[in-house]
Amino acid sequence: SEDRPQRFVDLGCGNGLVVYILTQEGHPGKGIDLFRRRTWELFENTELIEKGFIPEQTVFPDTDWLIGNHSDELTPWIPYMASRSGFDVKYFVLPCCLFDFDRRWKRSDAKIGQYAGYLNFIEEVGRTCGYHVERETLRIPSTRNKAQIGRRRCITPEEVPDMEVRRAQMLQGKCGFKIRERPLGGHGRGIDVVVKGCEDGVPTPSDPLVINPSSDPLVSIR
Repeated sequence: SEDRPQRFVDLGCGNGLVVYILTQEGHPGKGIDLFRRRTWELFENTELIEKGFIPEQTVFPDTDWLIGNHSDELTPWIPYMASRSGFDVKYFVLPCCLFDFDRRWKRSDAKIGQYAGYLNFIEEVGRTCGYHVERETLRIPSTRNKAQIGRRRCITPEEVPDMEVRRAQMLQGKCGFKIRERPLGGHGRGIDVVVKGCEDGVPTPSDPLVINPSSDPLVSIR
């Protein structure tokens, strides 16, 4: 029920501010990022985890929302992970940098702008994963202010098996997610995503790694 505080996981949480604000408002949750930020030390009673994970092997069954706020290469994976985590798991993404599942995203339709085309791509990912995708323009000091929200399903529980087939087909030809290498000499995201060749084909997410927000994620994530 949305009448109770909503559980959340902020993926690619960056400076941790969103996690801090939601926690202060009474919503139980945490942020996960590959690199710790110095700002994390300022936020008391806020759970911020420095850890990497492979999204095609990861689910979050005990949360209500997955959040991707300028989450870079995680952005297309967030609707995917939400749909695998549970029928009632919702998501929020605010796309910024243009990433496909395994590389930089490239525009296929020159008739529309690059950012508009990327928003269409992310929305199509959400629909393929069985969501009715809402768009919302946020009042923030950024031109990349077009959020997408998957809070309702466009399929019934009986239609989930067919959706799973379409979702798997969406990843055909992709090489899978590559965790960024840690930058030298400090914290932060001062490097590009590392994308290497794919020799073994598409990875098969047969046994998803379960991350339980109520347990120790450093034990759950490997």
